[in-house]
Amino acid sequence: MDKYQSMKSGFIKLPTIRKLEENGDDAPIVQEMGDYNPCLTSKNMCHNKGKCINREGQFICQCPPTHFGKRCERIADTRFCKNHRCQNGGTCLRCICVDGFIGEFCHILELERNCEEDYCSGHGKGRYDPDSGCTCECDPDEWIGEKCDIRSPCVDYSCMNTANCTLKYHPLDDAVEAVCICPSNTELVKTIIGGDHCERIETNDEKSEFIPCEESGNFYGWYMKMFNKLEDEDLKDLLTIEKSCMKFDGKRCNGEGVLANGWCYHEGKCIVRVEKFESGKLYLVPFCECKGADSGRFCEYHRNDACDPTAVEKERGVTRENRCTSLLNGICIAPEGIPLCDCHRGYVGENCEVYDPCARNPCGKTSECIAIPDEVEVKGELSAQNYRCLCGMAVGIDEKNAAETKCVYTGTGNCSRANNPCNHGECLACEHDDQGDILQLCSDEEKRDGFSCKCVPGTFGTLCEHVTDYCQAVGNRMCINGDCYEDPTTTRQFSCYCRFGYHGRNCELKYTLFEINMQWIKDNQSRLMALAKKLRTPTKAELKVIPAQTNAPTTAPAGEQ
Repeated sequence: MDKYQSMKSGFIKLPTIRKLEENGDDAPIVQEMGDYNPCLTSKNMCHNKGKCINREGQFICQCPPTHFGKRCERIADTRFCKNHRCQNGGTCLRCICVDGFIGEFCHILELERNCEEDYCSGHGKGRYDPDSGCTCECDPDEWIGEKCDIRSPCVDYSCMNTANCTLKYHPLDDAVEAVCICPSNTELVKTIIGGDHCERIETNDEKSEFIPCEESGNFYGWYMKMFNKLEDEDLKDLLTIEKSCMKFDGKRCNGEGVLANGWCYHEGKCIVRVEKFESGKLYLVPFCECKGADSGRFCEYHRNDACDPTAVEKERGVTRENRCTSLLNGICIAPEGIPLCDCHRGYVGENCEVYDPCARNPCGKTSECIAIPDEVEVKGELSAQNYRCLCGMAVGIDEKNAAETKCVYTGTGNCSRANNPCNHGECLACEHDDQGDILQLCSDEEKRDGFSCKCVPGTFGTLCEHVTDYCQAVGNRMCINGDCYEDPTTTRQFSCYCRFGYHGRNCELKYTLFEINMQWIKDNQSRLMALAKKLRTPTKAELKVIPAQTNAPTTAPAGEQ
């Protein structure tokens, strides 16, 4: 007993649990499995005044704007949630998205985004369907494959004479092949068009049919045959050919017995090709195959090379000299029959139209190139150079060959150097007197360099290399008889608005009295037209008869009394 009592006294005393009444207030709520509501298991399921919502046996806390989290236990930064737009279950705090959704507001289904942007290899449009997944609509005539990642064989396969390229599938090899579908026949002349590229044209009966380029025929005979049988809607296509021919040499269009190649200029070769007219019908039409860079239906436009303008370019005013803006900007070259502009130093752009001496980075990778406006006067050995290179302050240069270096300053010179280190400012030397005192107020860094820069308004930087206001820095001085305004479209970043009577890039030119009068008329043309309309004598038809009024004398219009 003593042993038993000692063991009993060593146990922790448990509280007494009273028996619950069967139908009392404290009786537990019995729920069926299908009606389970986790929100009823605890009054504090959602913290910080969050509202608990039952979703098929799972709980979701609807938090106030000040909190977020599974149980609204985390404080939200309301700066990003002021206009709460998170969708699809996203929680606000710059929208923390649930799995499967992305985007600033969790509004994009990740599978849909991947389908639209990545799945089709950038060569088609992806469409997402929850049942079938992602499918691609590839760019027509260029890409094929499930993911538009295979280049269509038709891209590099030419079909002539209005033939269409189609793809032929070979199931044994699981490969596709480009095939030309040739037109079946042409109007007027019964033909057979064949060949892998539909390049071969044959007639059923050459004796009874007329071919424009045959030695036995001539262009005029072909033209009359076509003209008499052609439908009205196709006539204008044929008349276009006739007008082109008559424009350059009438003899070639109506001369009887003119042979095949006789109506092609500059040794062009006459061939026949199939053309589709507006009605949709196909006709055999003579066509000149030109040599070199010659062009035109009859090879009538002779060009030495591709740099010479075409007929269309001539109408737009293009010449060989201005193709690259001007001969000062660059020259045209045609290495592979394609006109290209070889720009001179300092000019860039497709037509060498942009002046930028720094475009080709003449200073190298470790230096910064600064363009010098053409209106800034530069003195010294580097006066002909239209740019300067800003190099590292510790980089050394050969002072004896200053003209050879690309750098304006390397940290070893002072204001006595030929080239001013202060790009848009005045150089102040940090000199010493006999006692070693510094005469100028310079910082420690400027003392080591030996100079400091006093920048003009509109510029800043250790070397005045940065420009914040081009009008203050340069433009106000350049616009002599006008006002400066910033213009990012120009290379010098500003333009001049000239006062009345002046013109020119810097408003430096003055109009003559006659030019001023013409300019005034041009500027006020609309007002003058309106005034002239009011002052002109009205016609009789415009005159209105004033109706007679009771007890009032009638008055005839002026000039009729």
